Amino acid sequence: GIYVLLLLFPHLCQAQEPAPAAAPKQAIPSKEDRDSRREEIDSIFEVSKATTSTAKAQLATRLMGVALETRDDPAARFVLLNLCREVAADAADVPSAMKAIDVLESEFEFDAEAVRIATIGLALKSSVPIEQKKIAIQEGAKLAESLCLKDRYTDASKLLTGLSDYARRGRDVETAQQLLDRARAIEEIAAASENIAVARK
Repeated sequence: GIYVLLLLFPHLCQAQEPAPAAAPKQAIPSKEDRDSRREEIDSIFEVSKATTSTAKAQLATRLMGVALETRDDPAARFVLLNLCREVAADAADVPSAMKAIDVLESEFEFDAEAVRIATIGLALKSSVPIEQKKIAIQEGAKLAESLCLKDRYTDASKLLTGLSDYARRGRDVETAQQLLDRARAIEEIAAASENIAVARK
């Protein structure tokens, strides 16, 4: 029974070290600090020379690598990660952009969901072929479901409606209709949720 288990595994009865508390999040660095670091980083990485989607994706990878190694300069780390997000989105590399947001969210105080929504918009407005934007549409649909779980129904509905428009432009009529139907369903859920909240008052 339990006695045998304790004999075989004595560590079970030892006091376990509590998990280290998560470091408190920092405020976003000042605009002055961000602008200063951005100028330096733009010069070092020659950001303006990355004009193709392949070059931008490669640059985003480099920026992420340097950002993760930069631990003693919060402003530089923030700018590197945010620039990685922007460059990756402009290459329609949404997974890499979202990874940058995940790191930023773990360290800085800001509305990460709003930034994720804006990032999907950047990817959809990028100059890559419409076929490459399908991943952005898929990631956007996943984000919308995540927003629903956080009761951000209006944001989710707006996002899905926008995604539907882009899918229609790409002549993917079936996906466009599915996204629009989901947006309308979420609007109904939001209305029902609001009615319940009013009834409870």
